[in-house]
Amino acid sequence: MSETLTQIADLANVMDYLDRTKDVVREHAPDVVQRFERLKERVSTRISHT
Repeated sequence: MSETLTQIADLANVMDYLDRTKDVVREHAPDVVQRFERLKERVSTRISHT
């Protein structure tokens, strides 16, 4: 697998993990969840434009 595809897979794994844990994180650090939601929105916007 190319390095780019590996990086994309790694990023997808991180995004999945953050999505699964955001309810717990929200209790302790709501600002982190807000930043994650903005990042997720930016990523999905860029993916839809490619």
